Amino acid sequence: MDIDSTDAKILEALQRDGRASHSAIAEEVGLSQPSVHERIKKLEQRGVIRGYTTIVDPEALDLGVLAFISARFNRYETEGVTSALMEVPNVLEVHHVAGEDCLLIKVRCHAPADLEHILGRIWKSGPISGTKTTIAVSSYKETSALPLEGCPPEAEVDSV
Repeated sequence: MDIDSTDAKILEALQRDGRASHSAIAEEVGLSQPSVHERIKKLEQRGVIRGYTTIVDPEALDLGVLAFISARFNRYETEGVTSALMEVPNVLEVHHVAGEDCLLIKVRCHAPADLEHILGRIWKSGPISGTKTTIAVSSYKETSALPLEGCPPEAEVDSV
């Protein structure tokens, strides 16, 4: 999906502040407010912008336990296992990975006992042959913002 450097600047502004007004973004990127509005609308229609969200501090909700669980199972069971994991509220991300393990699962919960309960649900989700859990003791960077530097390549011409 192609975006030009102006779209990239608009996306950077929205990733920094999803509530930024179109006028503030227009001033930042050097366009009129209607042009910014139209570009954002097109980015939404093309699926480049999938939605808007609020980033909540997990500590404020006492969700201080962050864990990454690697799971191994018969590769033919992926769909059933992933469908079951999608139903677990504390499961934030599920990734099919290459290598020894099949899935990498990111979870947040209140306490180790909650993590034990989540692990139990993972084991019940399908024919799991093994898991490995890593608990984060500190987080230095956690973001959903995508890197837009160098996107698009410099040679591309901007279009309005």
